[in-house]
Amino acid sequence: RALGKRNLLDKVGLEEKRRDWAAMDDDELVAHAKALIAEKGIGGRKELARADAGLYQALRKRKLLDAVFSDVESSKHREAVEGLLGAMESFGKNG
Repeated sequence: RALGKRNLLDKVGLEEKRRDWAAMDDDELVAHAKALIAEKGIGGRKELARADAGLYQALRKRKLLDAVFSDVESSKHREAVEGLLGAMESFGKNG
């Protein structure tokens, strides 16, 4: 941060990266978010907000959070149901 304030990032081989969410269309933004979620193992909306607040806000403003997390949330729901069914099956065999 100090290097950025002093405009020294380019002198040490780093560049300040500012992403322009407005330049991305909805599909690009969703694809970028899904890639980040997969890369960092993000499991929910709060985790995304912590990992990249700017991306989260861009998705929220465009009402794209459901599009990004529909796959993640449905797989979590599916895993929970499968676990419950497995437990019930096990209970039925033992009970």
